[in-house]
Amino acid sequence: MKLSYEYIVQIYELRKLGQRFKQLSKRFDLDVSGLRYMMKLIDRYGIKIVKKGKNCYYSPELKKEMIDKVLLEGGKRKTEIVQGFVTEFSLNILLKIIKLARSTYYYHLKQLYKPDKNQDIKIEIQSIYREHKGNYGYRRIHLELRNRGYSVNHKKVQRLMKVLGLVARIRRKRKYSSYQGEIGKKAENLIQRQFEAAKPMEKCYTDVTEFAIPASARKLYLSPVLDGFNSEIIAFNLSCSPNLEQV
Repeated sequence: MKLSYEYIVQIYELRKLGQRFKQLSKRFDLDVSGLRYMMKLIDRYGIKIVKKGKNCYYSPELKKEMIDKVLLEGGKRKTEIVQGFVTEFSLNILLKIIKLARSTYYYHLKQLYKPDKNQDIKIEIQSIYREHKGNYGYRRIHLELRNRGYSVNHKKVQRLMKVLGLVARIRRKRKYSSYQGEIGKKAENLIQRQFEAAKPMEKCYTDVTEFAIPASARKLYLSPVLDGFNSEIIAFNLSCSPNLEQV
C-alpha cells in the first residue's frame, strides 16, 4: 500500500498520541519495521522528508557525515561504515551515498566475519613484544619467531605489527660531552681582548698546538710564547705530551 503525504502525517500524529506500532500496522496495513524506519526518518529530519518518497531520500547531513567518515577512516572501511548506519537507514541509500557496489559490500561483509588466519602469529608477536618491554622492532621479532618455529616473512611481521599498533621504543643516544665542569682555579681576564701592547714584554701569549709525526703514531705538542708588542716569538717549548710545564 502506497501512502500519501496526508496519511503519513496522520500516522505520525497518531504515533505521537501514544498508539503502538502494532495498532498502526493493522489499521493502515503496513509492516511494523517499515513504520519504525519511517518514524526515525521523520524524527531526525522532519515531516517534509516523506514528500520525496520512502527509501529514496537522504539528507545532505547524512551524506556529509558518511563522506567525512570515509575520508577520515579510509576507503577500505566502507563496509564497516555502512554497517554502522544500516540499522537506521535503508541499505540502498547508504550504498548510493558511499558509491559502493552491493556485491562489493557483501563480499567485504563476508570477510569481516571470516576467521583470522594470522591470529596465532599475532598472539605470538604481542607476547614477544611484551616480554621485551616494547624494545623489539619487526626485525628482531621476526628472528624470535623463526627461533620459535614460525616460518614467516619479515615484511608480514612488519605489516601485522602495524595492524596491532606495535611500535618499538627508540632509545635516544646521549650526546657525548667531555665537559666535566670547572676544574682548578679560573684565572682573571686581565687582557679583556686588548691584545696589542704599548711596549715589549708588556703582554705575552701562549697556546699549545698538536702535530702528527708522518709515518708514526706519535704526536708532538708545541707551545710558543708570543710578544703582543710586535708579534715576535720570544720562546717555545716542545713536548711529547700536553702538560702544564709547557705553559
